[in-house]
Amino acid sequence: MAAPAPAAAAAVPAAAGAVPLPAAAVGDPRAAALALIGGLPDTAAERVVALGAEKKRLANEKKRVAKEEKKEKQKRQRLMNKAKDLNDNELLSIIANRAQAKAKAKAKAKAG
Repeated sequence: MAAPAPAAAAAVPAAAGAVPLPAAAVGDPRAAALALIGGLPDTAAERVVALGAEKKRLANEKKRVAKEEKKEKQKRQRLMNKAKDLNDNELLSIIANRAQAKAKAKAKAKAG
């Protein structure tokens, strides 16, 4: 029985890019199947690794955004605390300066 197995293996031409079978797997179909499966690329494992990397990137992005949000809230709180110390005339002066700067920017944009 050992003699027909090499003849059967030789009768099947090897396809381009095919995984060559070990000599022991030629007579055993189970061993041949395992050898073929072992030679295939493991795309599922690569996908899991890629998803893990994506998860880590998103977690870092989430941390960065949370930090930025906290920073902006603190900045606003500091500004509001400063505004509490100003009197009405100072606040009106600030509002007038803003309106003047806004009108100046609008005129510049219209001219340019």
